[in-house]
Amino acid sequence: MKLCPKCKTEKSEKVRLQCKKADLKRLCGLTIEQRDDLLTKQNGICPICKDAVLQPHVDHCHKTGKIRGILCSKCNMLLGFLDDSPKKAHAAVDYIKYADTALVVPKPPTTENKLLITGATGLVGSALREIVPANTVLLEGRSGCDLLRWSNVDELFSEHRPTHVIHLAAKVGGVKANLAHPATFFLENVTMNTHIIEACKMYKVQRALFFLSTCVFPDPCPLPLEPKNLHLGPPHPSNYGYAYAKRMLAVQCKSYNEEYGTKFTPIIPCNIYGEHDNFNLENSHVAPALIRKFWEAKLNNSPVNIWGSGRPLREFIYSRDVARLLVDLIDTYDSNEPLIISTGKEHSIKELVETIAVATGFTGDIIYDDTKPEGQFRKPSNNAPLMKLFPDYEFTPLREGIYQTVEWFKRTYPNIRK
Repeated sequence: MKLCPKCKTEKSEKVRLQCKKADLKRLCGLTIEQRDDLLTKQNGICPICKDAVLQPHVDHCHKTGKIRGILCSKCNMLLGFLDDSPKKAHAAVDYIKYADTALVVPKPPTTENKLLITGATGLVGSALREIVPANTVLLEGRSGCDLLRWSNVDELFSEHRPTHVIHLAAKVGGVKANLAHPATFFLENVTMNTHIIEACKMYKVQRALFFLSTCVFPDPCPLPLEPKNLHLGPPHPSNYGYAYAKRMLAVQCKSYNEEYGTKFTPIIPCNIYGEHDNFNLENSHVAPALIRKFWEAKLNNSPVNIWGSGRPLREFIYSRDVARLLVDLIDTYDSNEPLIISTGKEHSIKELVETIAVATGFTGDIIYDDTKPEGQFRKPSNNAPLMKLFPDYEFTPLREGIYQTVEWFKRTYPNIRK
């Protein structure tokens, strides 16, 4: 007998039965050992439909965030926890008699809003995981669902029936990879985007946000960067395959909205930094690359060399700010027009360098090499439409965001994404 983890007073008849007082569904689930034992005991055969193959499955609960069970794809039955659907309840009761480790219950269709996030293990996806509702479907890389295969995407949407989607997944890489494989970057990104946007249309998703990047703008481009100038000229030749694929995503959103009446919106963020970033010294963005460079220089007692003078200006935004804004936008943004997410505040590379040096505790020499290229001097963006929507939003100051990121980096190093 255990107390309900939500109301703390009502006892549940079984650990996996719902508490009537708190109306808590899905109290807990199976351990990995229980799940595997049950899967072996059943020999892959569903006790309800008798002939479907059972597969390991993960769902959400209010107590643990995630629970493990076994899913029958034919009759949509879950083994591992009790939901509140009355259908086939007798089957669950009967099954308890000879399978004490789990219950068998139907997984009913839901009328609640359900959010699907692709790329949930990346920089922004990891920040979103901390704040999204418990029933959010988090797609964790290609192992969770290969978005390049239409059958997988169709199955994903058919099973979860999301009402809202934030599409973050993309084929990304550094300058070297982009130059060597422009066709691969174009094909894989266009394919993923096409599959997701078509599935959103087919399964009547109410609102979807699709991530672009400021690197897809023409080079050069009128400043400040604005969505209306996205197609004024070709992007920088160093990443044109990736950039054109992302531009096509904006075209796809507009064409679907016009033909099918959908609500698909391109989102264009400025330079994002934060926990769970890519810290590869060759392929990452400037903030994570500098964090790793300063930390390893501190460990090795060596100087840090910086390309350029440090004078160029860039906009930086903390990943948790992006996550909070996306959650608000998915509920409130009632326009299909592309939207830039940025702070509207520029910082010099030198300011970023000094901020990271302090945060990492680096006290050695910093050498600026003026003979190295340092890129465009300014790339400001127009965030007026964003601030009109959220006039009182307070962005995390660069110093605070960098400090939080560095503290996470120090705890995680060397097991970082690199």
